[in-house]
Amino acid sequence: MGPNHRVMSEAREARIGVFLGPLDEDGVALVAFLVRQGHATNIAECQHLRCTGLLWQHFGCTPIRLYNLYGDATGSLDGKLETGALARSALVDAEGAGAVPSILAGDFNMTFAELPCLHALVASNWHDLGSSVTSAPSHGCSRRIDLLIANAGARAVGTSTRVDWSLGMPTHAAQYIDISDSPAPSCPKWLAPKTIPPSLPLVKPSDAWSCVPLRLMVQVKEAAARDDINGAWKLFLECLEYHFTALSGVPCNLVDRKGMVEQRKPSAQVIPGGDAASARLSHAVRRARRLRGQGLAGCPRSPSVPGRLPHQCPFPR
Repeated sequence: MGPNHRVMSEAREARIGVFLGPLDEDGVALVAFLVRQGHATNIAECQHLRCTGLLWQHFGCTPIRLYNLYGDATGSLDGKLETGALARSALVDAEGAGAVPSILAGDFNMTFAELPCLHALVASNWHDLGSSVTSAPSHGCSRRIDLLIANAGARAVGTSTRVDWSLGMPTHAAQYIDISDSPAPSCPKWLAPKTIPPSLPLVKPSDAWSCVPLRLMVQVKEAAARDDINGAWKLFLECLEYHFTALSGVPCNLVDRKGMVEQRKPSAQVIPGGDAASARLSHAVRRARRLRGQGLAGCPRSPSVPGRLPHQCPFPR
């Protein structure tokens, strides 16, 4: 779909926001977002021909990072590796934003288990939200190649998913995920330990290492020889304490040095304050609330229902 496609004019008439991905040499975008409710801004760090990112928020609910990916359909090894690399780049971008709800969705043209970056997704606790078949080609077996891969934060705000085959596309089903309109839940945040003091300008690392007692280095080798991993590691840390103390001139306690994980609200500590997309999104949300209060907003008012309000977030191809 290009900028001059009839869908663009129809979307403007229906007051639907259209966010196109980067255009190819023919002026066509392979991926796009249609935003019916809420406000969104592009994620500048994730703009590829086959994968683009968006930061979306429905008024007071939790901001969500959405990534739309269209995988290579040739079935070649290079195409599969390209799809895996794009999925991994979206994963890296989302993980770099902290514990923010994030969803990687789209037509991958391969199953979740076939993704080359499967190990990275699983290790980062990202899972496919659905299990139903989404593709029924005229030749071959039906498969689930349209994926909704979400991190723990997105799974916390998502309430349900479903598949719809009634939209006129014979080979692909539309998928919906319901997101609860509620305050952001607490999420784990890694807090790194204090940094080691800087080295003295005139002290060389080799000279500092000579301050390590010989007995400690012998004990490290003896513990490793008897497969005492914990003992060898503790003794090695003691060696490093002597080394960094001599290198910096400040006593260093490395044995008890460790970070910690705390439950925090996704505020400035979780969503980076320097994220320009977050700043623009917050400004757009405040402006929308002001317009709604004056009865000038472009989108309809949400129904007045007590409790949580589920909002559908469809993912186009």
